[in-house]
Amino acid sequence: MKILPYRTADNKIRGIVITFVDVSALKISEQKLQKLSYVVQNSPNIIVFTDLKGQIEYVNKQFCHITGYQQQEVVGKSISILKSGEMEEELYQELWETITTGDKWSGQLHNRTKSGDYYWEEATIFPVKDETEEIINFIKIASLKEG
Repeated sequence: MKILPYRTADNKIRGIVITFVDVSALKISEQKLQKLSYVVQNSPNIIVFTDLKGQIEYVNKQFCHITGYQQQEVVGKSISILKSGEMEEELYQELWETITTGDKWSGQLHNRTKSGDYYWEEATIFPVKDETEEIINFIKIASLKEG
């Protein structure tokens, strides 16, 4: 509910204007978004959102647990900080070409933690598109590779 004074052309208050807005749908959407946010943040999988240039915008708790980085240390940095240097550059080029053309990429990545330890992950990286089908972000969902 919003209440404002009703003013005449000569700026005299001659009443009030009461406006009612139904925010039920907004509240339901907000609750759903909070649930989804909780699931992503607490997922047992590594989840990373990047912009179109590969700059990290978000990482979840599992990413921090596995890599040793804190969220504030990596947001704004290139996802390439995880590169181990042990993989062929052609793989990264193939990955990048696949996702920037709108397709999903899946495979194994050999990455490096903050402390310099190496780990393998099974990863899927895919583009996020807006309502006009334009790519606006990339998401990586990964789990540690056993063995």
